[in-house]
Amino acid sequence: MPQFIILYNPLSDNGQGEAQTKLLSNRLEGNDLRLIDLTKCDDIQKMIGESHPDDTFILSGSDGTLNRFLNEIDTIEIKNEILYYATGSGNDFLMSLGIEKGNLVPLNPFFGTLPTVTVNGQDRKFINGVGFGFDGYCSEAADALREKGDRHINTMGIAVKGLLFGFKPVNATITVDDCTERFKDVWLAPTMFGSFYNGGMIPVPDQDREDGVVSVMVLYHCNRGKALTVFLKLYRGEYIHDENIVRIIKGHNINVEFDSPTALVIDGEVIKNVTSYSVKR
Repeated sequence: MPQFIILYNPLSDNGQGEAQTKLLSNRLEGNDLRLIDLTKCDDIQKMIGESHPDDTFILSGSDGTLNRFLNEIDTIEIKNEILYYATGSGNDFLMSLGIEKGNLVPLNPFFGTLPTVTVNGQDRKFINGVGFGFDGYCSEAADALREKGDRHINTMGIAVKGLLFGFKPVNATITVDDCTERFKDVWLAPTMFGSFYNGGMIPVPDQDREDGVVSVMVLYHCNRGKALTVFLKLYRGEYIHDENIVRIIKGHNINVEFDSPTALVIDGEVIKNVTSYSVKR
């Protein structure tokens, strides 16, 4: 009899991942269910490869869990249906699809279509976006609070403090498909595959995963007050029309270099002290 195999991350949503996964298993009661804790799973590729083709896998976790899973299975042939059940607090992937939390989302259509980001010589796939600059700073600060046991992270409070005095803008050199531009006082330089990232920000509202390109957005050459205004608009999904401080450039190959290190975030996962990254699609 075919199984529903639920791969869950108990650490997602500040440690509530297992409880939320139980809600899913209750919905599937009456089926042949198997629950597997991803933090105790040594070889996802082997498990999927040895499964029956009629088994259905359900990935239960956050955007970060989704990113790690997609990278883990990127090199294998998938014969099973794989669904995603979001249990995170941000859920940018769901928002980009216009799907509410609690629904099961097919992942198979995304296999083989994801862009690659290269950081510190390592390649990774991503499904939402790569943040670099102030967004990375905020994610790094939030992770530090989580490590101290804080389960109630005020992300907006972190952002406001950083914008007012914590984060120092950098200079950036950005190359898109062999065209290079230099920007001063850069606050943000994310490259987007989806339209949402960092818990609901929309730096590139018209970004479409099916149009064959990615988009880099640059917020630059503005004071702290103006940066705060723009940041709040991005969280509300408002498009910024002022090209004197915001540029959006689409392309297939993107390279971003900062003149001083800052944190970078890939689908919610933070990498500290980065000076450059490149994306290829």
